[in-house]
Amino acid sequence: MFYSELKAFGFENMLEKLRNPKLIAILPVLFVALAAPMFAPAAHAYGQPNWQTAFSGTFITPGGGNSGFWGWCAFAGGTGSPAISGNSADCEMDNYAPGHQFQLHQSISGTAWSLGPCTVPPCINPTDFYITAGTMTLSGPSAAGIISIGGPLLLQAGCTIKGDTVNCPLSVWEVVPPGCVPGQPGQCLYTPDTGIPAQAGHYNLNSLINHPGELQVQVVQLG
Repeated sequence: MFYSELKAFGFENMLEKLRNPKLIAILPVLFVALAAPMFAPAAHAYGQPNWQTAFSGTFITPGGGNSGFWGWCAFAGGTGSPAISGNSADCEMDNYAPGHQFQLHQSISGTAWSLGPCTVPPCINPTDFYITAGTMTLSGPSAAGIISIGGPLLLQAGCTIKGDTVNCPLSVWEVVPPGCVPGQPGQCLYTPDTGIPAQAGHYNLNSLINHPGELQVQVVQLG
């Protein structure tokens, strides 16, 4: 879900710094500490989340500045332990590139999530979290650029636009840009496979980065 967005919005330079660019699909990037306090219960309308995840990536290019992304997702509304599906998923993500070339905030409000086979190589777990229905909101300077190019078409597709913010059903982002192959990592702006491993634990992926930096993901099962 995230690699395709970064590539489509001009983040290619950062992607070239990784041994395997598709790894970016695993994480929306983030500078937060992946410590227990981050997973304190939040006041969600749907109650206690079943799973909470956080992800962090920073990429330091000598002489080229820093790039990165950061964010978290909470999956709720499921039954059983561990819950394997539910009716509510929240994600908040920020992405940036050196010199403010790229700044984008993404907010996903999911109405259906489940577990599915990893389709985003390299798979660090056989099963990933999928968000299969809901909406995604893009905001910030880079979202304004997207709106300036495709605003009329987005409105026709059922999106809403206010200033530098655009909100669309996930189904719209799954077929943007035109000609992309839905469900294929690196093709469309969104794919239901988030690339987040559906297995509790801390994943240190620093060894997959050519240049100095950090690439981490934390998954906590709450119910």
